[in-house]
Amino acid sequence: MYADDTKVADSGRVTSASGVKHLTAALAGANELRLVVTDGGDGTNSDHADWAAPVLTC
Repeated sequence: MYADDTKVADSGRVTSASGVKHLTAALAGANELRLVVTDGGDGTNSDHADWAAPVLTC
């Protein structure tokens, strides 16, 4: 997760065996939140993310 251009949270590499990852990040003062998925290190086949029930609070 990026707040503007600053990485504020990272789940690390996640596989089907990893289970659920919960991320929390401070976003105060940011204008943009980006949720970024990258290559898992084994090619780009099947790389994806499921952002289930994200919550933003003020």
